[in-house]
Amino acid sequence: MTAGWSPTVTVLKPPPQQPFLAAAVVVHVGWRHEPPALAGISHYLEHVHYLGSRRYPNIDAVTARYGVQIDGPTEAENTTFAFTALREDFFALLPVLLDMVFHPRFEPQAVERERQHADAGVAPTDYTPWEWVEAKADDLLFGTDVLASLGTPQSMAAITREDLQAWQRRYYHWGNSHLLVAGDVDAAALQEVVAAAEVPAAGELPQVVRRRDARRWYYEQRPEMPNAEMFLGFRFSVEHDLVPYHLLSILLGNYAYTPAFRRLRQEDPVAYMHASSLRVLSTEGRFGFYVGVAQQGQEAKAWARILQVLREVKRRPVSEEMLAWAKRVFRIDLLRQASIPLQALRFRRRWGQWGRPFPGFQALASQAEAVSAQDLQRLAASLLVPARAVLAMVGPEPMPDLEAWLAALED
Repeated sequence: MTAGWSPTVTVLKPPPQQPFLAAAVVVHVGWRHEPPALAGISHYLEHVHYLGSRRYPNIDAVTARYGVQIDGPTEAENTTFAFTALREDFFALLPVLLDMVFHPRFEPQAVERERQHADAGVAPTDYTPWEWVEAKADDLLFGTDVLASLGTPQSMAAITREDLQAWQRRYYHWGNSHLLVAGDVDAAALQEVVAAAEVPAAGELPQVVRRRDARRWYYEQRPEMPNAEMFLGFRFSVEHDLVPYHLLSILLGNYAYTPAFRRLRQEDPVAYMHASSLRVLSTEGRFGFYVGVAQQGQEAKAWARILQVLREVKRRPVSEEMLAWAKRVFRIDLLRQASIPLQALRFRRRWGQWGRPFPGFQALASQAEAVSAQDLQRLAASLLVPARAVLAMVGPEPMPDLEAWLAALED
């Protein structure tokens, strides 16, 4: 280093208050509720909402004036429409959001033109191998079919404008929707805008359509792959407190501080990547554990190491040091999500449990502090068992005995 050299340091100070607000309407209907003859209707209808509404014939022209775009996904059980705006523009845009969601125009020619854009379809090649094993594990656990999530050519060709209007009338109402707002907003002004939107108060609640599949595992041989990818899913009750599941996910996650990381990726490594995750739908939750096997031919060795990792968290409590670290990581993630309005909305959407009030970010951090090492051991012992498990795997080798692999989860 040159004598006398000193770094150039730039401190970027945030604005004195959050300049943004975000809003989302989450309508609790998605492709998991569609009968086969109407597969793809939720996504198609989502597209139709952007074609104009009762009071705003050109949605994009209005929102573009404020540098804003309304967007959002169609998911298994939710269709979401959201925007982020400057604080001073929020109440100019919120009526647009509510009108487009609850009062679409259904102009016949526009609806028909949009069919080709909504009819994108889903194929396995749309997924990376590691995304594909997660999707297939979720299909097994939740009874879904991700390949039908955007419809089939036959169902999309058969859906009529009248079908779309009926789907709208049945499920787009306050009894099946949540309005989420992130940021410090005037409650009286919010209430006034919501009342003026004339949203239907009630309608029908959708029913889950489950695909019948008794299998507990999925395997796909791809000889061209250099390594195998695997995803373990464990079913749990959606009524459970989710905070301990998040802490357990951190302890098994992609963090260099954890024993799981050392067992899988440092000490005679058998994985090039691993991760854990949660997914919560209305009927059940899924605790997921993903492993990307380091090399071809190491599949059985990697599975043995996975069993070792899972047995460790089932058989003895983590140290107080590890528990405190997991709580710190959870709190950091909560603060990160809460600090950005759109991220806060996405966190709430992923949290699920729509039938109960969301406790708030501070309350979740407080709940985490009350979780003990023994709590997490008991959770792991009851969760990480064969009766709750599904396994999806793709790789270059012939299929191993996955039924025996799952049975080995039993201590």
